[in-house]
Amino acid sequence: MRTVHLLPLWLCLACAPALAQSPRPPRHDPQVLDRVLDRVREVVKAGGRPVVVFDLDSTLFDNRYRTWRLLLEWAERTGAQGAAARIRALPLEEVRYSLDENLKRIEVSGEEAESARRYWLDHFFTDRGATLDRPEAGAVAYVRAVRRAGAVVVYLTGRDAPRMAGGTVTSLRRWGFPVGIPGVVLLLKPEKSMEDLAFKTQAREAIDALGQVVATFDNQPENTLLFAKTWPKATNVWLDTNHSPGAPELPPAIPRVRNFRRP
Repeated sequence: MRTVHLLPLWLCLACAPALAQSPRPPRHDPQVLDRVLDRVREVVKAGGRPVVVFDLDSTLFDNRYRTWRLLLEWAERTGAQGAAARIRALPLEEVRYSLDENLKRIEVSGEEAESARRYWLDHFFTDRGATLDRPEAGAVAYVRAVRRAGAVVVYLTGRDAPRMAGGTVTSLRRWGFPVGIPGVVLLLKPEKSMEDLAFKTQAREAIDALGQVVATFDNQPENTLLFAKTWPKATNVWLDTNHSPGAPELPPAIPRVRNFRRP
């Protein structure tokens, strides 16, 4: 596996009528997963080196459990018994991207909310926090299939190396994602203060050096739009899981999936 930190770069190891409204794309198009695999094989057969780029949080990994677990820990450690009971009763699928929304759902406000927020911030972006995540459905099998088909697998994440590199590698290995082998590259931010979009923008040079990008997968619409601009010939897939509030609308041409279960 090659682990790369940027800034600096360290290398370790049929058309509708003009006036008609465009149809809305399906929220889940699992056929795109097989199309990507077919494209990988085509490039390999032609003598090329295909590259497939995967985000981690809310793409390959469902990090809602991380938030749920940390909030429960906070409640138990501070003696907030009512909040703890409400957290235990909160289904995982109802955990939101926004921490503030989650605090409202468990009826935590005022000083308690500030205490919970501090605990979450202190523990979410850590090695241990990364190990609390669970894979999205079908993710492990799909990434392994991509690698077996001959693609270079790139994990391009907004996690930063100083706080989360160890936990990220541990989690990837624990769940069976390809890691620590040739043809697998992990790209993390060099420092926590760097914006995710800026980091992923600057990662282009390092990724292009690996081969021909044939597909990308990300849950953040702004990143998907960035990839569509950066690699317009690639299949740039949006993961319809959860994302930052106020995200831009994606054009209908962008394929989307909810998970990695193949048809």
